[in-house]
Formats: sequence, C-alpha cells, structure tokens
Amino acid sequence: MSWGENELERSKANKRCTSVLVSWILSVVDRTLRHEYGSNYSMQCLQSSECIHCILSEVGIRSMIVIGDLCAAAIYAGPPPAYGWSGFWGNDHHIWVVTEYGELIDLTIAQLHLHPVWIRDDTYPIPALWWQNSDGMPSVFKYLARKWGILTPKLPPEDMVALDRVRDNALALCREELAQDCQPERYTCPILFNTIVLDYLKQSGHPWVTQAYYFQKRNIPLPAWVAQRDAALRGQDS
Repeated sequence: MSWGENELERSKANKRCTSVLVSWILSVVDRTLRHEYGSNYSMQCLQSSECIHCILSEVGIRSMIVIGDLCAAAIYAGPPPAYGWSGFWGNDHHIWVVTEYGELIDLTIAQLHLHPVWIRDDTYPIPALWWQNSDGMPSVFKYLARKWGILTPKLPPEDMVALDRVRDNALALCREELAQDCQPERYTCPILFNTIVLDYLKQSGHPWVTQAYYFQKRNIPLPAWVAQRDAALRGQDS
C-alpha cells in the first residue's frame, strides 16, 4: 500500500483527513501558487480553493467550494497591541472549501496580512485553517456561506487561462508525488485543526494565537453587517 492509500484509508476510517495528508495537500497548493503568483498569493482564494478541491477529489475525498463572508480577528503587534476585525463581507467575498467530513479549509487566510485590505504592516499572520468541525469554529472567526457547490468563475480571459494552468499544475504535482514511494513534503507553517492545536500554539507562544485569547476576552463587537448576516443565518437554522 502506498503512503497516499494508507493516509486515505486512515482518513476514511476516522472521518477526518490525517495530519500527513492535510500538510501535504497544503504544501502542494502553496508551492503551486508561489510558482504562479510569487510569495504573495493573498488575493487567490479562488485559485487556492479550486486546487484543494481538485486534489481532494484526486485522492478520493469529496468536498465543495463555498463562497461567502469571512470576518477574522485582526491583531497588531504595536506597541501596544491593538485589536479589530478584518476580512471580506458585504460587497466583498471570500472562498473556501468544506470536506465531506465537515472540515473547513482556508489556506489563503495565512496570507491575509499581505492582502491590500490591510493598512498596517505590523499585523500578526493567522495560521492556515483545516478546522475539523466547522460548526465549532472559534469566535475569532466568522465564516458565513452564501452559496456552495459548482462555481462558475467570472474572470477576464487571461485570468481564466491562469486558473486552468494553476489547477493543472497542482494536479500534476499531486500525481507525481503520490506515485513516489517516499515521505511526502509538508506545509511548513502552522495549521489550525482543532482546539487542542490552538492550545498548543498558545503554549508555544504563537503571536496571533496568543493574542487571540485576549481578543476573545475583550468581547469586541462584530461589524454591524457581519452581525446581522450571522443572526439571519442562525434564524434560518433554528
């Protein structure tokens, strides 16, 4: 049995992707995006999600792409440390992936501090997310879905060509490394899986995670639009 088949078997048995599989998939997508867009791919949430979705399908795990609103804790180093909210909502949007196991995946949130929406250069980076229970997301994140399933991107022709190229390159790299009988490459930055990892990163002194605990204690109100949208979605679910 190959390493990929072994990790898939374990993932299906546990109904969540193994840490080895997660780290490798994010590594493949990260390397592909860096090759195409350079070190700053903070605006490529669509491309990232398309690549992740395709690789998951390639290894035998179902997923769907979601378009919606993201609101995340913005934490600035200072001194003194400062807190607020940032993300994409209202007239803006964000794109992420949800697996058949309910895992919420967002790679480009790890580059949010590089996105043009930021007006400060002392922002702490947020770890990438492969959160194992999208219903139990920490309060420092709000992911509010608008629609999901098959998306039909409306991009300029040259961007559609680039999207197809990125997707093809990610799949080619995926297939090449699945065929190798060696340990897969790993994503080298932190990944948030669950509260256990969150606590571990806090104990390890990760700057954003450490300050995120203080952020929660401050009970900073959500932006009005996000709060209204969140309440409306909760009302639909009740």
